[in-house]
Amino acid sequence: MKHLRLPKNDLNGEHPITLQVYCMLLRGGEILAKCLKTYGVEYVFGLPGHGNIGLIDGFVKEEIPYIMFHHETIAGMAADGYYRATRRPGVVCLTCTPGALNAQIAIATAAHDCSAVLYIVGDIPTEFAGKTCYEELDSNLPDGQFQALVPMFKRSWKVYRLELLPQYVANALNTALSGRPGPVLIDIPFDLHKAKAEIPEEELDIKSRVPMSRTQGDPEQLRRAAELLTKAEKPIIYAGGGVKISGASEEVERLSEMLRMPIVTSIAGAGSVPESYPNVVGFIGSYGRSYANRLVKGADVILAIGSKFEEEETAMWSGETFNIPPSRLIQIDVHPPEIGKNYPVEVGVVGDAKRTLQALIEILSCDFGGEIERRKTLKPEWISLVEEEKKTWMERLRTEMESDEAPLNPKRVLKALERHFPENGILIADPSWARIGLLQQFEMPGPDRCYIVGGALPIGWSTAAALGIALGRPEARVVAVTGDGGFLLNVQSVATAVEYGIPVVWIILNNYSYNAIAVLQRAYFGGRSTGGDFILGETGEPYTPDYVKIADAFGAEGLVVDEPNKIDDALNRAFQSCKPFVLDFRVSKTGSRLYRTGPVTWEYYWSKDRE
Repeated sequence: MKHLRLPKNDLNGEHPITLQVYCMLLRGGEILAKCLKTYGVEYVFGLPGHGNIGLIDGFVKEEIPYIMFHHETIAGMAADGYYRATRRPGVVCLTCTPGALNAQIAIATAAHDCSAVLYIVGDIPTEFAGKTCYEELDSNLPDGQFQALVPMFKRSWKVYRLELLPQYVANALNTALSGRPGPVLIDIPFDLHKAKAEIPEEELDIKSRVPMSRTQGDPEQLRRAAELLTKAEKPIIYAGGGVKISGASEEVERLSEMLRMPIVTSIAGAGSVPESYPNVVGFIGSYGRSYANRLVKGADVILAIGSKFEEEETAMWSGETFNIPPSRLIQIDVHPPEIGKNYPVEVGVVGDAKRTLQALIEILSCDFGGEIERRKTLKPEWISLVEEEKKTWMERLRTEMESDEAPLNPKRVLKALERHFPENGILIADPSWARIGLLQQFEMPGPDRCYIVGGALPIGWSTAAALGIALGRPEARVVAVTGDGGFLLNVQSVATAVEYGIPVVWIILNNYSYNAIAVLQRAYFGGRSTGGDFILGETGEPYTPDYVKIADAFGAEGLVVDEPNKIDDALNRAFQSCKPFVLDFRVSKTGSRLYRTGPVTWEYYWSKDRE
């Protein structure tokens, strides 16, 4: 306890006031843990090493569970999944250089997909910097770990004084969650983990220092948007990933009902409004549903919410989806640089999707009520068009979805998964065939039951992120859909699931290959390919690990499914199990064809030079 004599008088103006400040003498790891505890952190994800064990001991003392993963990439992806599922920051604690650098693809994915993840990494002792100490990154400059990591994060802090650590933790969480969410870094040198400092008790309670305010778009711009929308003949809502992040699904539905507008989505926005909602048309882009592409191309006014207008959804900005101009764009985004980045805007609104849509709905209700009432009596022509063309689209897929071929057609596997999908299920998908395959035929659940990775597009993400999603949402049944290549990258996830009793179901669409890559090689390079197919070098025979034996060795359950009549029973058994479960569906390479509805990068660059 410290006594502070302040230059103030009491109420009578006679006696100086003495305040009592209660300080605690704590080690660096204890300070960190107490700050996270007061904020309400449920878990810390990571992998122990000599460079972070002093920090981990603080978590042990504060009874914050430290979930151990068997690779730092998996820990980072799990923390990313945890944020997506809870909208509370994931926290990762790693050892110095090898641990920190192993997590880079997970960090990049969180940055691209706007996930609030706090990375806490150990670092070399400050007193030995530049002496080539154990695990020092010393290539271009001494003590280079922090400088190497900084470009990947939204903001970064390196701790040199323990007294500042509570402030840094509060600043980091605030930065991670405010505006466009993203990953942040706190780098703590090894010698400060055990060093002690006197910290005022109230400074350890950081919750009040991390405000959760949301920005609302400018009312004048919103009024302009309302005027455009009510005068439009063919308006449309384009929902991006920002709808999910801000929790704006209800507002999107309300706006769609008010103005009888169809809803199309980006890949990241898929499931932001469940596809069972009648106004949802589907996702757009190079592999988007053809009728959704045509609808957005013919719109006179587009209300885009929380989207980056990326390559795949815009079909390489080709005009095959968005046709801006003549379509007029209203763009809402929390991140100012996104406004007008890829298309000119008629109205640009900077603000959180949920708060901004709430304000827009209020303006429409108060000032444009007559037009809203008139529209309620109409049945826009897009409704009949979509009903008809959606039937045609699904009919096109029907033969494959009902195929009795073996190896299995993956579309039949996904159709069975849709039929048996648990009522409390959460669907997550890799950026492999699985992602587009699901989007083209699956009725996406939502708004908080569907997570599809974008951004840096790492295969294996769903295998790892499933663990964080399941920890954040223990009432749900998490189903991760991946290819055999992606599953193999992060197969250690099964060990963590068994250790902590996390009952994830992994659906492996196993075609013995990185098939998408092998197909491209053969298509553009005279039938040649290498590295895409899994084969035995001596004989050229197809090769696959036995994933069921791997699951069994880890202590999980598993089944190989190679006959169509076994698909339903296998799914039922997996969903009834209380253990982590691996389903290895042996699928055909030819059945993994996707229907392309717009241009793609590899065609753009290689079609004219095809051998």
